[in-house]
Parts: sequence; C-alpha cells; structure tokens
Amino acid sequence: MASALFEINDDGEDRGFEATASQALAFKLRSIEGVDTVVFQVWSPTTFDAESDIARNPPRASKGAPTLDLVGATSGQSVSPVTKGAEVTTTMAPGAASYIVRCIVNDGRRTLPSGERVVDPTLIHERGVFVPVRPGVRKPVITETTQFEVDGWAGTISDWLENSLPPAPDGMPSITGVTTQEQIDSIVEALVGLGLATDDR
Repeated sequence: MASALFEINDDGEDRGFEATASQALAFKLRSIEGVDTVVFQVWSPTTFDAESDIARNPPRASKGAPTLDLVGATSGQSVSPVTKGAEVTTTMAPGAASYIVRCIVNDGRRTLPSGERVVDPTLIHERGVFVPVRPGVRKPVITETTQFEVDGWAGTISDWLENSLPPAPDGMPSITGVTTQEQIDSIVEALVGLGLATDDR
C-alpha cells in the first residue's frame, strides 16, 4: 500500500529533524510500493495565497526563513525525484530557521471502487526540519501541529521557558515572583536574545 512517509538523511524518523546551519539534506520515500508519483514541497512565498486553505498552499516556514531550493528532476520549492525511489536534496538555511517539508504521493488521492477520487491522508505527510536558535530552542512555524514533535506548539513554548528564561526565585512558582532589578534585567536579556523584546531601558 502506498504511503507518503519519508526519510531525512536516512534517519528512520517521522517527525522533526534537527539540522546544522547549511547542512545538506536528502528526502526520500521510505517505500515505493504502490507509488505512481511523488512530490516534495517546501515554503514558496511566490505561490502562497492567503485566500486558500492550508492544504492548497505550500507548507510554511518560520518568520523570516530564507527560501530553500529543492533539487531532483527539476529544482524549486515543489519538486519530484528523478525516479520514485531517488532523493530530493536541499541545503539548509545558514542560520536559525524552521521549515515544514511536505511529501505528496499519487496526488494525495486514492480511487474508490466507484471510480471516485478522494483525498487520502496517508498519501500526504509532513515533517519539520530546523536549525535551532540555541540548544533546546527553535523557531516555531505558524501552521505547525505535530510535524516537529508530539506536543506541537506547546512543546516549543515549553522549550523556550525551560532553556531561555532564568529560574524563578526560591519559593516563587512563576515569573510573577520577580522582585529585584537584577532579576528583571536577566529576564529582559533573555527576551531580547529570543528576539521577543527590545532593550529600551
């Protein structure tokens, strides 16, 4: 049975792939059984249409992420491999960025006994690839669900809090316990480092 599950650098995983800056990546179907066509897609600012739904648009990337060029039978942001079992390659961004990579097999549809063509979710698969901002912290993608990790957005926010903000003072359960200027300065520096604030003090 056809499936859109794919490998990133032969990693054997189904969700997020942590890359290094400018790392070469190779996307390849896990199995070509039942596959007639295959296309890999990444964010393309020139084909995005705000009036269309997510499925009709290219997969998104984090804010400000440079456009990736896929290389296979052709090159661009929506590319098929030379053969069904061949790789489509790209070079990762030179700095911190996150992308959703989509694989579509057999146009994402299957044929019913009646002859009707219907969307089959098993023929469309998305995974996340990213270069972290710092260890344990990555940029989110506006449309992400579980392409990077099981906990989705919640996991990303938890990582920010655990790896970017200073611990709360003893006996204080949250950031609301901050009482000294030193603690405030530390929090501001963390937020500025994440690009979530500017230091206008």
